[in-house]
Amino acid sequence: IHIPLLEQLALTDFIQEGHYDRHIRRMRRLYRHRRDLLHAGLRRHLGNRLDVQLPDTGMTMVAWLPPNTDDRHVASLATAAGISARPISRYSLEPLPRGGLLLGYAGIDDIGIRDGIHRLATALGDLAPLTNLHTGE
Repeated sequence: IHIPLLEQLALTDFIQEGHYDRHIRRMRRLYRHRRDLLHAGLRRHLGNRLDVQLPDTGMTMVAWLPPNTDDRHVASLATAAGISARPISRYSLEPLPRGGLLLGYAGIDDIGIRDGIHRLATALGDLAPLTNLHTGE
């Protein structure tokens, strides 16, 4: 086992020369753009089926489902449509008041996001609409 001295020196230069800070700023702008595009598209095309709040940070967002909707089943519908959507209940030890889908956007370009929203809307076409819930509108 040895200390990777060459790699450490290269990383030191990368950081000291400002490349890392530039990369972080560029990725923040890109992820913010993709987040906003996904959020707006979900609200426009699925706002009556999903409750989507704009996250402040991260590379994923939660699309909350109508009450009494099985998020695992809805995630399987999304998967069948070619959308990677994880059920939020998968991350909780206790039952949640509502199910939701965890949607990632960091690695998807604008065309992929728009296409994915349309495919998700088609897949969830029979999902009961939201009622008596705050949808942010």
